[in-house]
Amino acid sequence: MTTTELTKAMKGSLSHEFETGLPAADVWEVYGGLLVGDLIPQLLPQVFSKVELVEGDGGVGTVLLVTFPPGTPGSEAFKEEFIKVDNENCIKEVLVTEGSFLDHGFKKYLVRTEIIGREQKTATIRSTIEYEVDPEHASNPPVVSTSGLATIAKAITEYIKQKKGPEHFKIAIGYKISFSSCLQVQVPQKRSLCVYLSMSTELKAMKGSICHEFETGLPAADVWGEGDGRAGSVLLITFPPGTPGSETFKEKFIKVDNENYIKETIVTEGGVLDHGFQKYMVRIEIMGKEEKTSIIRSTMEYEVDDEHANTPLCSVPMG
Repeated sequence: MTTTELTKAMKGSLSHEFETGLPAADVWEVYGGLLVGDLIPQLLPQVFSKVELVEGDGGVGTVLLVTFPPGTPGSEAFKEEFIKVDNENCIKEVLVTEGSFLDHGFKKYLVRTEIIGREQKTATIRSTIEYEVDPEHASNPPVVSTSGLATIAKAITEYIKQKKGPEHFKIAIGYKISFSSCLQVQVPQKRSLCVYLSMSTELKAMKGSICHEFETGLPAADVWGEGDGRAGSVLLITFPPGTPGSETFKEKFIKVDNENYIKETIVTEGGVLDHGFQKYMVRIEIMGKEEKTSIIRSTMEYEVDDEHANTPLCSVPMG
């Protein structure tokens, strides 16, 4: 949501709001210190090619040197100073002190970032530009836009969501996948199938189950999707090169209930079965069929073989 995207005035402010779908603490962890500056050149090299720490540690008084990509019209770089870092209320203010905007008609250029919704499940990033144009440019004031801040807010949100999900791995049956909290599997028939994973959990019992729930903010039907995976389907899953342990494992779909959105898969060969498990089954339930937002419940049922009775098993992925 954009309060004002573009303006030409001598003095004023513009704001842009972006709903993240994330807790405020997770968003502030990135925006509140130096991490956001480290990430932007990686996520959005077309916006900033480099962000360097000149002085400070992320608190008030910190100075950054920000460099634009080669070929960007105008100044090559600018310096900005953190003038306010309020960790309690999740507010940060940064003032341009040298170069860039100040070389092109602005007398003042300040960016305020507020992470709103500390008491809610989902936070909003409000990015505000406060500016003042140099009197010399009164007849032709520079344009102010929040589009760059909107792009950054979206990219940072996507980064956090990916970071909170599990690590990438590849399904080796002619499918290509891209990973977030849901693996979107592009099948040859141009239909799709989703394989849901939760965070790793530590196992230290001979037999039991572990459950993880994730609120999606999406209708259950969208999460369940459509695909060719039926009971009896077998997947060969390959881990990335260098992953400790087995290179691959096979899993079989033993239950696919499209009416109630329940799927059960069991590992039949390799992977965890080579490392102490004699049974490893995952049940996926998409709950909230009649609600606007659904929950992915991932349950792992496992049994450890006798040889590993006295050896706690370390973190394993819930598939």
